[in-house]
Amino acid sequence: MSADQTQDDAAHLPQAPATPAELIAGADEALNRIERRLCEIRVLLDQEHRQEQHRELPVTRLLGAVLQAFVVGLLAWACSDWVFQTASDRILVKLAFAAVLQLTALSAYVLMPRDR
Repeated sequence: MSADQTQDDAAHLPQAPATPAELIAGADEALNRIERRLCEIRVLLDQEHRQEQHRELPVTRLLGAVLQAFVVGLLAWACSDWVFQTASDRILVKLAFAAVLQLTALSAYVLMPRDR
């Protein structure tokens, strides 16, 4: 090895602090940086948690639930008409409306925005 290479290698080696006070100051600075970074992470996690707790109710989900309630009502009405022997054309109209509303409710659930 040449003398130039030895000097270059020695220049790239980290220099150890001369005193214990410098060591403590360097460690305190590193700990402060870590603490600041952890505080930033905590703030981000708190924001995400807050958003997760207060998610908005999608309009499509609300529409699907309301339509589903109408479907159940129409089915119950059609069943009561069948029990009391009402004309079959009225029962079929109610069942047809229930089928259409059920398909609309299913479409609303499919179109509902997905979470991450």
